[in-house]
Amino acid sequence: MRWRHKRSNQLVVTRSANGGGSVSVYSFGASDPNGAVAAQSIDSSMTFAAAPAAAIGAMDGDGTAELIVGQVADDGEGPRDEVEVYRIDSEDSVQRVAHLAAFDNSGISSSGNVAVGDVDPSEPGDELVVGEDGSQRPATRLRIFGGFSSGNPRLLVKFRALHVGAAAPLTFVLGNLFAAADHPGQQIVVGNPKGRIYVYGISHGHAMPLARFAAFPDPPYGSTDRLAVGDLVPSNPGDEIVVGDDGTRHDGTVRVLDGRRGTPLLEFNAFTPEEAAAGVELWVGDVISSLPGAELIVGQGSAGGCLRVFSVAQAVPVHILDLPDPLNRTTSLRQHLAIGDLIPELPGDEVAVAQIDQQLPVQVFHVDESGATLVNELPSTAAAGAAATTGTVAIGP
Repeated sequence: MRWRHKRSNQLVVTRSANGGGSVSVYSFGASDPNGAVAAQSIDSSMTFAAAPAAAIGAMDGDGTAELIVGQVADDGEGPRDEVEVYRIDSEDSVQRVAHLAAFDNSGISSSGNVAVGDVDPSEPGDELVVGEDGSQRPATRLRIFGGFSSGNPRLLVKFRALHVGAAAPLTFVLGNLFAAADHPGQQIVVGNPKGRIYVYGISHGHAMPLARFAAFPDPPYGSTDRLAVGDLVPSNPGDEIVVGDDGTRHDGTVRVLDGRRGTPLLEFNAFTPEEAAAGVELWVGDVISSLPGAELIVGQGSAGGCLRVFSVAQAVPVHILDLPDPLNRTTSLRQHLAIGDLIPELPGDEVAVAQIDQQLPVQVFHVDESGATLVNELPSTAAAGAAATTGTVAIGP
């Protein structure tokens, strides 16, 4: 299959069924956002015990999107750490351009804990950041790969981001917390099991600790594995760090912190204790173009499907709306929501929402101050009655 010309970002959906995994890439028609989408299935040479992980970025620096596919650990299966990189071109079919072992086939971690961003400005294009998944040892380490523009992907730096980890994937996100003149490129923000935040910068293959602070210094302690970063308060320089209750507090707490110093800017309860017994999930994106700054979306995680949109541009939480729920969502998990400019004709970014049950369609919403509109649905490709699950959704350039 060959791609037609398009100007929108790509939406990637990974799935798992019958002991295997699949990756599909969707592109919305430029002239008809409500119409059919062009789809491409990735024919990976890797094997998957669970639904693959996916991320998208401009790895080689030429503005064309690259798709990263990693392997997620599954109960009863040993670590699988292969990573494949595919070039997504507007005229050519999707082509694999790199294949590497994120952890040297050492068996210490799978490769499903991935992110893409320009974390080392001394290297052209975006870099691939892979965190340990905690399946074989407490997750404390990050590995960063570059060199994709030269066709020679290589390990740029590996370092221990935490002294003490947990038997769960290392929590990290990317953001622009500092002025480019002080620290160019994106920074890596890492959460730990004791409620602390660590910020690292990368330059010329070296990791530099830039900040560390307690996001939850007050008992009962909560981890910082519910973590997001974005420019929520435009009057405050740099991106803000958002942390949420992981279920320890059972109160739906959300805290917004200054990204450079960790100073609390505001705190509020996005849900009542009964609504957020399992903690909250967090996303940041510019989904309402008429409002200053980016918006904060807060979900109920495994406790329910409600997704609330807040503006905190004035350092005061304003509940704008709840996303429509025509499918009666039962969960709102982090890996099942992605934000990006899928439909360029519409202002702001769109929100794509999936459910674990792959029989349910992925829904795409456009949001403005007056409400949210369902603008497209991606029908399920699962056979009737198939025990298929949705893994992750991702949006990229």
